[in-house]
Amino acid sequence: MTRFPHMPTGGGQDERYVVVGGDLLVVLSDQDKAALQREAMLAANLDVEVHVMSAATWQQVRDQLAASHPDITITDLTA
Repeated sequence: MTRFPHMPTGGGQDERYVVVGGDLLVVLSDQDKAALQREAMLAANLDVEVHVMSAATWQQVRDQLAASHPDITITDLTA
């Protein structure tokens, strides 16, 4: 697994990596792909945050975000 600086690590197969930058939110289940997404957003000069959470927690967060921030683009690449 590739390690990137400042990249949080998860503890299990049920982890979701939520990469946030600008008005875009990308969700991945693979740490390496999340790290690459982070680097791409940084290259686009976005302020980027990465959060790691369980799939169940992500569903709750997604529902709340969709209801309270309809202007955010959510791209779920976990399938």
